[in-house]
Amino acid sequence: MTKEQMEQLEHLFSLHKRGIITKEELEKEKEKILNTPPPPLELNPNLDPLSKSKIVAGVLGILLGGIGIHRFYLGFAGIGILQIFVTICTCGVGSLWGLIEGILILVGGYLTTDSTGRPLKD
Repeated sequence: MTKEQMEQLEHLFSLHKRGIITKEELEKEKEKILNTPPPPLELNPNLDPLSKSKIVAGVLGILLGGIGIHRFYLGFAGIGILQIFVTICTCGVGSLWGLIEGILILVGGYLTTDSTGRPLKD
């Protein structure tokens, strides 16, 4: 039972004690409160030992983005292989793709999770 549920129950009991609500209304509201599931826990990515670093991914993208190292680091092997292929086929021009992705990762508006859905830590 959460602290919020405890506070709601205390409020209900005080209303019943003062005669504002009946015993039946108390029991009905009590069941609603007790049957409400708790809110899902929000994971702090900075505390998750399995989460990847946004800074590492961004720097890898800037320095080695042409060969998709940042994508391999984040678990996106398919796109990493595609980046290698594009860079080879375009005689290195395709490495701009990785450079731009690295900058966007560091800014924070792009690739905010790894392949498993875990948020990147700062």
